[in-house]
Amino acid sequence: MDLASTAPSWLNWFCSAALQQLIPATLLITTPKHSILRYLAIPCLAWNAARFVRPVPGASPSWCNAMALMVVAAVQAINLLLIHPLDGDDLARENKPTNQNEKEGENAGRVSFPRRLYHAYQALAQNRAVNTPRQIKNVPAHPAHYARHGARIPRAHFLRRQLAILLWQMCFLDIFQTLGRQLEEKPSTGFAPVQWRIPVDQFVERTVTNLFTGVVLSRILIDAHYRVMSVVHVGLGLDEPRDWPPAFGRIGDAYTLRRYWGKFWHQFLRQPLADTSKFIVRRVLGFPADSWFGAYTVILTVFIMSGALHVMVDTTQAIPLEYSGAMAFFSSTMLGILIEEGVQGVWRKWSPRTSAETSPSLWMKTIGLAWVVMWMGVTSTWYFTPILQVPAETVTLVPFSMVENVDFVPVVGVLVALGLVLVVNYGVEI
Repeated sequence: MDLASTAPSWLNWFCSAALQQLIPATLLITTPKHSILRYLAIPCLAWNAARFVRPVPGASPSWCNAMALMVVAAVQAINLLLIHPLDGDDLARENKPTNQNEKEGENAGRVSFPRRLYHAYQALAQNRAVNTPRQIKNVPAHPAHYARHGARIPRAHFLRRQLAILLWQMCFLDIFQTLGRQLEEKPSTGFAPVQWRIPVDQFVERTVTNLFTGVVLSRILIDAHYRVMSVVHVGLGLDEPRDWPPAFGRIGDAYTLRRYWGKFWHQFLRQPLADTSKFIVRRVLGFPADSWFGAYTVILTVFIMSGALHVMVDTTQAIPLEYSGAMAFFSSTMLGILIEEGVQGVWRKWSPRTSAETSPSLWMKTIGLAWVVMWMGVTSTWYFTPILQVPAETVTLVPFSMVENVDFVPVVGVLVALGLVLVVNYGVEI
């Protein structure tokens, strides 16, 4: 699905996405917390998002991400309008002025309506609630590279770094897209169910492919979209660089499944899904907040909701529902967490107690990383098998291919050279 052939669809999406944010943002600052208008808006937002959950053969990752944003925006609107309602006064308290003109306007009680509306938009769109009292746990800190510039990150330097990383990511995706199309052995004959009884060498190859697709490729795709948004918001002067910390944590922190999803992976879904899950489990089902069963039911519900969202993404990629493994993959994570925490509990009970140890030792982290690699590599087979069965020639990872218009070797050279620049000059962290 190239950009030219989907221009009308993208125009439709941009208009719909604007309404998806504008309607709840306006309600946040103009209506009381329990206004009937807030309840009436929810079906409209749900319908607006549901229009985009439809098969689009050859849907690009950008289009799938755009569809998912519509659904997540509706869930976050439900959260901030009804479950944990905010109003104009709440937003005014958590958004401090950033320049002298705003301070003078606040002191005079004259914060402009557009500025208040933008604050409401930030609350809805910035799901991690960065630099507010509602900020979620485990938001990654800005790279240590910025420390040399003092407490305030220079806007121009931030933009240069983001654009340099984004260019490297585009080169990587372009090369991967080209190689994927060249190495595809035969045209796709359709979708097939997951086969578990296969030779060991094929099993290992599939596991490695799953890990690369999940940890490397998916991370780069999501991170690239995030950097584009950061460049737009910071470049237009709407936000400060400090409002856009990294999307992902460090891979070295992912030595348990809980830490993989809670510290390394992006946290863009944490607030809308966790808050909605807690509402369902505690206020609808009535499980107490301090109970073991209630706490793990919240986690399970979060992964079920995440699975449902990714089933919608599969639908957008024209993957038949019966072949989508998103729900099985994400729901099974709860079993993995129970297993690892059971093992940790037994270890704490029977291992020698040493008060000096404040964090797991290197060998523990190594075993933990091996466990996470094994679990993710095997269980993600459910999720990635149908995705990898989509014909490579129909999937567009980048809007413009430099490899097709220049050549393969020069783009590889740019990738390597730019990678060295990122490491030496911009202190890239993984």
